[in-house]
Amino acid sequence: MTSMRVLIKNAAFNICYTTLDLFLPLVMIVYVARILLPDGVGQVSYAQNIALFFVSFAELGLPVYGIREISRSRNQRDLNQVFSELFFINFVSTTCSLAAYLMLIAHVTDMRDQLPLFLACGTSIFFGYFNIDWLYQGREEYVYIVSRSILIKLISLTSVFLFVHTSGDYVKYALIISLSGGCNHILNVLHVRKFASPVLKGLSPKRHVKPLLILAVGTLLPNIYGRIDIAMLGMMSTKAATGYYSYANTAIFMITTVCTSISTVFFPRLCYYYEKDREEFDKLLQLGMRVLMFISIPACVGIFLLIPKVVMILFGSEFLPMVKTVRILAILIIMSSFSHLICYQMLLITGNEKEQIPAYFAAAMVNIGLNYMFIPLWENNGAAAASVISELVVNGYRLYKVRCSNAFDVPWKALWQALAAAAGMGIAVVFVIRIDMPLVSQCAAGIAGGCLVYGILNLLMKNELTEAMVRKFVKKTESRR
Repeated sequence: MTSMRVLIKNAAFNICYTTLDLFLPLVMIVYVARILLPDGVGQVSYAQNIALFFVSFAELGLPVYGIREISRSRNQRDLNQVFSELFFINFVSTTCSLAAYLMLIAHVTDMRDQLPLFLACGTSIFFGYFNIDWLYQGREEYVYIVSRSILIKLISLTSVFLFVHTSGDYVKYALIISLSGGCNHILNVLHVRKFASPVLKGLSPKRHVKPLLILAVGTLLPNIYGRIDIAMLGMMSTKAATGYYSYANTAIFMITTVCTSISTVFFPRLCYYYEKDREEFDKLLQLGMRVLMFISIPACVGIFLLIPKVVMILFGSEFLPMVKTVRILAILIIMSSFSHLICYQMLLITGNEKEQIPAYFAAAMVNIGLNYMFIPLWENNGAAAASVISELVVNGYRLYKVRCSNAFDVPWKALWQALAAAAGMGIAVVFVIRIDMPLVSQCAAGIAGGCLVYGILNLLMKNELTEAMVRKFVKKTESRR
């Protein structure tokens, strides 16, 4: 019971962190969209995308591998050793990645012409030297993560308001974004002695190399097909199309991140239960699936219906071409949410991360080929279609591998309840947004009415999660009397 309370507490903190972590950048990109316009957004997105390739190379799969190894550390001595070994590996990989990035921008004419922009984005690679987020997540220090992230996001948002005023300030904007991530990493290092003490003797970083390389390939390949869209759009289409796709992708990513925030908290505990208690592991996995069904399905329906209103309110008419792109990508809210728990985490927890490599390789090839065909025809919408098809390829293969080695039950009842309630919610939203009233009122009424209908329908169908939330609310209300 105690461990479940801790898990619920961590989930609550992680939801809070994720929501604020997305809300503050949302305010920022709304402001930036109206200042930099699609061309400026596209320029920054293209440069950031190139830099993030090298950030991924520097990480070598450490963000996930580090969480797993820290959560498995049996005592403080083991934790100190694992931390020191992984920190050393991170130092070496970041040095190599930073050197490769500097060589690239020195030899590519288009990048040299935009040297200040690419250097500003490249600082995110340098700050990788201090990236030890995996230590805090492995220790389940979500209170600290929330506090730190809110502070840095507020500072970066204030900085954007102070320094980004014209369409020519796109380099300043790129630098602020890179520095905000760097400040997170530096605060982590300053705070580290409360949780781990670096050691120099008796280290054996070689023991991590093989699993890290396997995981790195599995991390880099999805990054290739996940980012190749923007890279190919930047080369084959206009900066405006790149901006539309970047913001559409960001919108879907924000919603997916909220949907997966709970399953992210489950990961350290699932790792532990898989080794110690398979019955609790199965229960926790079932709970994760029910939660994702309950959240991701209505989120997909809601964004599909409300996105024209949202774009007009947040970004203005200049960004209306991204509406169709968001609708194409909307299915990824459901697909990515489930794949994160069922495919990605399950393969890592069971030590079968190498099974992801052929899936990611095939998906990357499919993505590149489809982008090459679709972008000249449909620009940002073509890139979106390529992304969806690639996700189907990679997740279909991973799901097959997971089911072959670790059979699990699908909570079909919860799935049908979520689908039926989301359909009813969709009808309600369509009715509400057709009422003649201001855009903001339409959007707010659509969200409120949709949530209300979704909740009522789930109660009528006796959905377990909804009933549990109502019981908890009633219990708290009675305790306050």
